[in-house]
Formats: sequence, C-alpha cells, structure tokens
Amino acid sequence: GVIFAFHTKVSEQAADEAKKRGVRIFENDVVYRLLEDYEKWVQGEKNAEKKQKLSAIVLPAKILVMDGFIFRNSNPALGGVKVLEGNIKKGIELMKRDGKALGRIMAIQNEGKPVEEASKGEEVAVSIDGAVVGRGLFEKDELYSLIPPKTFNILAGLGDAFSKGELELIERIRALEEKVEEETDT
Repeated sequence: GVIFAFHTKVSEQAADEAKKRGVRIFENDVVYRLLEDYEKWVQGEKNAEKKQKLSAIVLPAKILVMDGFIFRNSNPALGGVKVLEGNIKKGIELMKRDGKALGRIMAIQNEGKPVEEASKGEEVAVSIDGAVVGRGLFEKDELYSLIPPKTFNILAGLGDAFSKGELELIERIRALEEKVEEETDT
C-alpha cells in the first residue's frame, strides 16, 4: 500500500508505523510532483520484480565453442566460448543444434577470474560437466541453453525484457526442444 500526503506533514509515529507495515508514504505540496514520484516508484518496483524473475530462470543463450581454445577434453570439458546471443550462467544446461542435452556449465571464467554469468559478445572459458570433446562436443559447435518447458510461459510474460535477437532465440530453442520431444514420443 501507499499513502499520499498532499500539503500536510506526516508525523514521526505515522512514518514509523508505515515503515513497519511496508507502506510507502509520498509527501509533497505539489500534486503533479506527488504523482510523478509515485509513478517513478511503481516503475522501479516493476523493474525490481522483473529482475528478480529473470535471475531465477534459465535465460536464452547461444554460444560458439571457439576454435583452438579447448583446454581439457572431459571431466569436465573446459574451453573458450563466445556468447553469440543472450546470457549464460553457472548451472545452466546446454544442448546441441539437434536439441539434445550436452551438459551443464559448472564454472565460467573471464580473464582468469570466476564470474557468475557472461553476456552477448563476451569471450569466456567455461567448464561443461557431462560433455566430452571429440564425442558430442567439437570446436566451432553452436550450443544453446536448455530451457525447461514451464519457463517458456514466464519468458513470454517478460517479453519486453528481451532484445529482438533474444526473442527469436527463445523461439528457436522452443522449436529444437519440441522436435526432440516429438522424436522421443514416436
């Protein structure tokens, strides 16, 4: 809830009580400024909620395994990748262009330092648990984030948070996963 205090002072007790209950108080002697402050606050709350949802789900990502940058073949496979679209995070599963699961990103490093995520255009080293170079994983492979089916509905509701390229990537990933699902059903 919110309280609008137009052309009046809010007592210290009322302010303390509002704070305890999580009620935001907007004070101003000018009505349009009161409304502007409120609209900024609402937008900030929406953005924070969107950010929280985005941090809790698997985001669309497309990466390229860079040629000449394989450091370890297995247990886990370790190599350099370029993020072509979207964001990668520690813990996400990757799939090949055919839609089949490859492995999970265990760690990401940028310039020798561990990072939690990497964005479009960044070149980072990743360790992929479950992948074996030369058997399922090769240099110049394009890999995609494996998005859980229920997450697609959440992504659709957050559509304005993604670029055109990311929206196209979401649809490409959905199509790959549906193709694999159809093949397993038959």
